[in-house]
Amino acid sequence: HPRDAIDIGDEVQVYVLELDDRQQRIALSIRRTLLDPWESVNENYQLEQIVTGTVTNVTDFGAFTVLPDGIEGLLHISEIADGTLTEPHSYVKRGDEVTIKIVRIEPERRRIGFTQAGLNFSRPTDSVNNDHAPAADAVENQDDASESTLLDDMDTLSDTAEDVGEQTG
Repeated sequence: HPRDAIDIGDEVQVYVLELDDRQQRIALSIRRTLLDPWESVNENYQLEQIVTGTVTNVTDFGAFTVLPDGIEGLLHISEIADGTLTEPHSYVKRGDEVTIKIVRIEPERRRIGFTQAGLNFSRPTDSVNNDHAPAADAVENQDDASESTLLDDMDTLSDTAEDVGEQTG
């Protein structure tokens, strides 16, 4: 949301997207004035690198996670915690900080994939803020998702993000 990025009275540089004389509106974009983090993703990140990200959205197929520079990718349900989770909403929520490992970087498609497999992550316990710990009945064995399913899920994110980006500028 714009109020998360700027405050009333802030001076900002903007890119003029469109002038609409008929409706007397101007469409502006701050994002278009910033450097695109995808242009330097290969210099800033490597496969198997462990990073910290913030969960931006949780869906039935995983958690979308943004890195500090704005690169956003998917932590697929089969890659959360020990890989046996069937309900990501029971484990993570929007705003959670998670430790993840980069397993896929596709700058040409603007895709990055994450995992928690093999990491020593701390699972929430009942004595600590446990409002998103996995419920016992929500954890069961699950086969790993196929690469194509993971990429299809990431395509859905990209299409949605592009739609939202064009609407919000």
